[in-house]
Amino acid sequence: MEKTNMKHLSSARCILLLLFYFVGYTYLLPRILTVLTLMVDPQATTFNIPISVVSYVMIMVFVIWVAKPIWLDSILQFKANWKKYLPMIFALVFLTVMANYILNILVSIITQTGDSENQKVIAENAIVAPAFTIFSSVIFAPIVEETIFRGGVFTCLRSRVSFSWAMLISSFLFGFIHIMDSLIEGNFTDVTYLFLYTGIGLVLAYGYEKSNSIIVSTGVHMCNNILAILSLFLTL
Repeated sequence: MEKTNMKHLSSARCILLLLFYFVGYTYLLPRILTVLTLMVDPQATTFNIPISVVSYVMIMVFVIWVAKPIWLDSILQFKANWKKYLPMIFALVFLTVMANYILNILVSIITQTGDSENQKVIAENAIVAPAFTIFSSVIFAPIVEETIFRGGVFTCLRSRVSFSWAMLISSFLFGFIHIMDSLIEGNFTDVTYLFLYTGIGLVLAYGYEKSNSIIVSTGVHMCNNILAILSLFLTL
């Protein structure tokens, strides 16, 4: 295993983040939001936006708190090396866009479909609640996903195994969460999109490894999602 001075989360914190994501965010939150929304409006067919925003902010605060050692160290790293890291962010955004474009074409050829179910849900939400979609895609998702899968899983594995294995495992999990709902619903066509999202995860993990800062991978993730959202709104 290559030596690394990377700040890493403990196994306990990493497990807590994963349990919170898969049990708390993925399973419990939709049910809690349903109850709270119906208490406010018994005729509602979509989640109450203010309640959703408050819930998402609380989730961001919690995951950042759990990964506090990573965030504090990353802020120090970024302050000391921002002239190096800003060009790195833009270079990685370009690499992510290129990888996304190529993999999207390959997946579309294989599946004969235009978008993954995850992307279709985002498009539907953009019509119903555009401001919330921007918030959840550009701010919430990058911060929470980078904190869990790069700050948590990647760094925890990186302290124990090689960069290659840490990158592959964390990126696979990152890719899996984007097709998980489709698999639960029996839509196995979306399995091919695992390669697309895993590919993005590989670039993000590479950025974290080279910068030793979660701010870099989060910045890349945010920029990538901004471009995706802009593209989405231009087609609506």
